[in-house]
Amino acid sequence: MDVARVGIAYALRFRMPLERPADFGSANGSNFNVGSVDPQGELRDLLLALHPDLHEDPYRVFETLMSVGVIALDDRVAVGEIRTLRDLLATTG
Repeated sequence: MDVARVGIAYALRFRMPLERPADFGSANGSNFNVGSVDPQGELRDLLLALHPDLHEDPYRVFETLMSVGVIALDDRVAVGEIRTLRDLLATTG
């Protein structure tokens, strides 16, 4: 759950596209329960504040962002750009 939230935060921070990549398949809401990922609705509110023109279900968008964010982080860790939490917090994209 924490890794999923970090993936969402990373994707939002670096303004990754909200649209689901074609090779991801359909968003079916099977990653996590909404109540587990965003029990108070704060992530939803943040997403809508950052993207007021969003016409998709925010939680479907989160399903995409958690995946693309974690994949991007994994790529950066694999090449040694991020090795510590300090590296992650100081990262510029």
